[in-house]
Amino acid sequence: MASSKEQNSIYDIKISTVVPGFKSGHDGAQELTAMDLAMKLHYLRFVYYFKAPTFDGFTILKIKETMFSWLCHAYIPCGRFRRAESGRPFIKCNDSGVRLFEAKCHLSLDEWLESKDDSRHKVLVPNQVLGPDLAYSPLVLIQLTDFKCGGKSVGMSWSHVLGDAFSAMGFINLWAQAIAGHYPAQPLTMAQLPTKDQPLIMIQQKDTTYDLQNSKPKIDPLSVKRVDPVGDLWSTSNNSKMETVTFYFSTTELTRLQAQICGKKVDQQLPEFECICVVIWQCLAKVRHGSGPKVVTICRNDSKNRNKGIITNESQIISLVKTDKPIGDYEPFELGSLIMTKADDERMKIKEPWR
Repeated sequence: MASSKEQNSIYDIKISTVVPGFKSGHDGAQELTAMDLAMKLHYLRFVYYFKAPTFDGFTILKIKETMFSWLCHAYIPCGRFRRAESGRPFIKCNDSGVRLFEAKCHLSLDEWLESKDDSRHKVLVPNQVLGPDLAYSPLVLIQLTDFKCGGKSVGMSWSHVLGDAFSAMGFINLWAQAIAGHYPAQPLTMAQLPTKDQPLIMIQQKDTTYDLQNSKPKIDPLSVKRVDPVGDLWSTSNNSKMETVTFYFSTTELTRLQAQICGKKVDQQLPEFECICVVIWQCLAKVRHGSGPKVVTICRNDSKNRNKGIITNESQIISLVKTDKPIGDYEPFELGSLIMTKADDERMKIKEPWR
């Protein structure tokens, strides 16, 4: 929860809806994959900060004009949810648009960023969820906040059912391309449901190969938690006492971190992502006096199965790493190697209830 200072600094909020500049979706129906539906209660929220004079000359009218062009090439996130006769949700590509919030801030951008409250970013991005009027709920919400110094923030709330974090980045980066007058040859599309004619999707897990389309796991995955039906309000309550903690890594610090963890092992280097995972896991273990947690969930990009121009949850790997040893007994490189080699891909188990 952001402090009262940050909350009271935001004022003059205006709300509108921005749609594609011309008919783009043609009322098509976009089916959702099993992994899409497994992510439906989750939302990805981002905030970008821009110093003056980045937006000089961009009135709100001009900004919306760039959005008209942008959304013509990204019409699926402009759709709304409907249900088939079976009850399974799908996206009706009816060009209903994205919700736009305009706001102002009493503080300068430097004053805002000086705050040590990591939750302050939350007031710069809409926090609405899908439902209960599911047919009218926008899938994407954007907030533009003007700081008194001339700086601006762009916050986006992205329904995870549309795609993973890399898909969300591709969506908003397309806006930057549209501002520059560069457009893709084809609009953004979503991953399609597998058919009998498509090649089997295989996942290698330890010594067993699973067929994602035909396997039927009997055990619930440990990486996610099954919840009760939520109807048309796609949200779930979180009663855990949690706070937001932000880790800041510069390029120099990442290079130094890799060197510290890998040492002189020239032929055994850990990627940057795994090094960050090691640090976070060890920090959690210190809070628990070195004993745990002994099971962690790691989400990563499956770059080998990611295609440009497609928003998808299918290229998001959700894996589980387990150990019987106390985390305090591991050397950093040893823990990183465990993450690299012993992560169990749980996508097949997660998908099963939605197939």
